[in-house]
Amino acid sequence: MKVKSEFSVSKWNETKCGDPVNGMLLSNVSATFEASGAINGKLEVEYVMHYTNYNTENLYNATASYVGYLVFNGSVEGKSGSFVLEDKGIYTPAGPVSTLTVKPETGTGDLTGISGTGSYFAEGEKMVIELEFS
Repeated sequence: MKVKSEFSVSKWNETKCGDPVNGMLLSNVSATFEASGAINGKLEVEYVMHYTNYNTENLYNATASYVGYLVFNGSVEGKSGSFVLEDKGIYTPAGPVSTLTVKPETGTGDLTGISGTGSYFAEGEKMVIELEFS
């Protein structure tokens, strides 16, 4: 089953790990995303970000790679439950591009036993998440 939804950032708390050195910076992020559509619910995430081009004047012009875990609570195509996604991605001025993998044995409720992969990315002005489950 392949599903696609829009999502938005409802919370973004980023803590720098020291000061930028030669444009590089390490940070920790706690964030919340809200998805609506075939994937409907909340994604709580913890990231570690490594900026290779940290722009102090305009963070949206920065370049970074990141890894993290997203905990999804909600419904997928009307099936309720939760699961964990491993997230690896890059951020550029064009927006983020992530590769997602469902962590084995993390599904609950109607989503028990879920597995799959996906991504999220900027599509024009929107953020889109796509997942393919088996």
